[in-house]
Amino acid sequence: MADIKLFEIGNGAKEYKGENVALEKELQNIIEKNMDTFFGVTFLASEYSTTDGGRMDSIGIDENNCPVIFEYKRSIKDNVRVRNIILNEKYKGDALLQKKFVSDHLTKAVKRNHGELPMYYIVEKDAFDKATEILEKNRRKAKTNRRTPQKYTFTSKIKCNNCGKNYKRKIYNKKIYWMCQTYDEEGRDVCSSKQISEEILMSKVCEALGINDFSETLFNEKIKQIIVPKNGLLTFVFNDGNEVTLKWQNKSRSESWSEEKRQAARERAINFLKEGKQH
Repeated sequence: MADIKLFEIGNGAKEYKGENVALEKELQNIIEKNMDTFFGVTFLASEYSTTDGGRMDSIGIDENNCPVIFEYKRSIKDNVRVRNIILNEKYKGDALLQKKFVSDHLTKAVKRNHGELPMYYIVEKDAFDKATEILEKNRRKAKTNRRTPQKYTFTSKIKCNNCGKNYKRKIYNKKIYWMCQTYDEEGRDVCSSKQISEEILMSKVCEALGINDFSETLFNEKIKQIIVPKNGLLTFVFNDGNEVTLKWQNKSRSESWSEEKRQAARERAINFLKEGKQH
């Protein structure tokens, strides 16, 4: 969550600059001394021990006699503690607070509460059940919406020896290529490994296995990993420990043109010349 900004409004707007406290305890002391002013909550206890061996930094009670829990954290990850409190059944109407209270703040004398002050549960049963229901609903929704990454023939099989990352599948001009993740995400200045067409990969697999037609079943059965030691080379690591290194190169532009593409290019050139003569 972004920092909350405060402004003084007069002839113009002047921002109050915030600053961090050196210690979490400093902030806790300020909040506890001014809890009623800041939040309209009456301060009850500091460092309150819970029944499961944990503790709550500060607790108070609002105008409706409902408990308010304060936790002072440096990281958003620490919010997990509050979530665990909500989901802990020990707090579902079982932990009755203020069964005793300090009757004299000078002598620190403790007296059993016979109705002089309100007693309450940390989390009421209805609130606990409702929170649990909402969290479970959100969990199921998140699980339903989570997309399972699609796995392809060469997924997690090709490793770049330059940066150590796996190759990922890309489609360009309706053609499938495999490219180093670092090159794709950070550019050639970080990793200079070239992309390899899936067509070339399949042909080199056939060469390494000594077969005519590519078989995904045989590929997975025989080959553990493909390492790219440098551009133009592929090292096939077999499941039995043997290795084979083969050379590869992308097809030249002329080789990659099919007769169909050549004919389409001729027609575009003819149409271009006809349009030029008309103008």
